[in-house]
Amino acid sequence: MLRRFVDARRYEMPGCREAAGALIAYDAEYRRSMPDLTFRPWRLLGREARRDLRAGAASAHGVLEGLDQPFTASMRDRPARFAAFTLLGLVPLLGSVARRAWGSAAWRKHAAMTFGSPDYFRRLARAYTARCLIRWNRDGRTSDERTTLLLQRPGAFWVQRFTLGFLPAPVHSLVAEPGLAFRRVRDGWRFLLRFYRDEKFRIQWLNDLVEAGHRDGSLDDAERAHILGRVGDPFIARYLQSVAVHFATLPVTQLVSGTVGAILAVWIWLSAPPGDRSFGHAMGAFTAVVVLFQLTPISPGSICRGLYVVYLMCRDRNWRDYIVAAPLSFVKYIGYLAFPLQMAATFPVLSRFMASRWATQCVHILPVFGERGALLEHMVFDTFYNRPRAFGAWARARMKGLLDLWMFTGLVALAVVFGVLRVQPLSTAGINSSIASVALFMLPRLLFYPVLSKRSGKAASSSRNP
Repeated sequence: MLRRFVDARRYEMPGCREAAGALIAYDAEYRRSMPDLTFRPWRLLGREARRDLRAGAASAHGVLEGLDQPFTASMRDRPARFAAFTLLGLVPLLGSVARRAWGSAAWRKHAAMTFGSPDYFRRLARAYTARCLIRWNRDGRTSDERTTLLLQRPGAFWVQRFTLGFLPAPVHSLVAEPGLAFRRVRDGWRFLLRFYRDEKFRIQWLNDLVEAGHRDGSLDDAERAHILGRVGDPFIARYLQSVAVHFATLPVTQLVSGTVGAILAVWIWLSAPPGDRSFGHAMGAFTAVVVLFQLTPISPGSICRGLYVVYLMCRDRNWRDYIVAAPLSFVKYIGYLAFPLQMAATFPVLSRFMASRWATQCVHILPVFGERGALLEHMVFDTFYNRPRAFGAWARARMKGLLDLWMFTGLVALAVVFGVLRVQPLSTAGINSSIASVALFMLPRLLFYPVLSKRSGKAASSSRNP
């Protein structure tokens, strides 16, 4: 693409061809020096690939750690030195110091001045404190107010640096500033309440999401116009409200399981004779209760979601628009996808867009080629948007046969569970398997498909006979 751009404008921008050639060559060298785990994982086994990766890693260490150029070049050409340098980095605390002392004459001079000049040491401590606090603030360890306070009180900073500073950022923030964690939970709860109650806020949120998707190419003009034209649809309003309710039920199961487990642990502790009380037995009971709540197919949170959907069905006196969401809402974990799946049956364009949007945002935390997801984001977008759209167009005319095959697969899976694995039907595993098989394999064919086919047929006939 860059070559085509340069060729099209070679008369308008003299000299751009040479600059573009250098940029392309540098980009190719950069790509070779990065582990391509997304598309070419087997390339790492080759000798040339290892040399390119070693050269890229050595250059990165040279820039990030301020190493001397001759030392960086020697690591590219000498695998043993590069391996020793890498192993030094695995030594806690002292490894980084030893690597810089080995490879940087400037750092050795800096270390000598640190211990030889009190004024230099004070200025270094102030600079390190400021840099560390900036990083803490960006990571969410400290609020703006506490960052300023710690900058003014270096002693308090150094106490946290060698205690709480070793903990993960959320734990550090919770211990040092419980009020900050409370405010974050409060702000999240307020957002959910506003999202549930304020229709204009929901519409604006959805409009902003669609416009952002249109700007980055996730939606073309026709899809953008189609979604924005249906933003005011009552079902979309209920869908967005229900998503907020489902997210609000996230902590229900954990709170109930923790409370029940704590009550049981205290009861076991108090009911035992003073000499026979065992903290291990009490904690074992607590852990068993929490694990049991996680394994059950229906949980307090899923019951809350399911009852909410039943309430909507009774309030609206409409069960067709909830035919997918109603049974799935009662199933644990799968219930969080109940309304997205219902939306896929009613508004497939919006459903695919939101699924792809959330999925591609999740992969930004994975650095590929040193970027924020880049090629991996494209792969995820294809998985959650382009391929489902192409598959939907292919499967629309074959849906009945595909669902028959899907239901048969579920029956085969049940036969394997009960016949080959010898799982008892009335045991916990047997009941869980039966519920999962009915919800995932049989309901799509026996319930959803007939109702949705009848509904789509009525919609088509009404469009032909206005």
